[in-house]
Amino acid sequence: LEEAGQLPLGENADIGAAEVRAILKAAGAAA
Repeated sequence: LEEAGQLPLGENADIGAAEVRAILKAAGAAA
């Protein structure tokens, strides 16, 4: 994902990581 430039950098990294965790948590709950 980093090579594709899809991961946020700088101050947006925390927000991006939180969004990813929320998506994975939702996906896990739905699975």
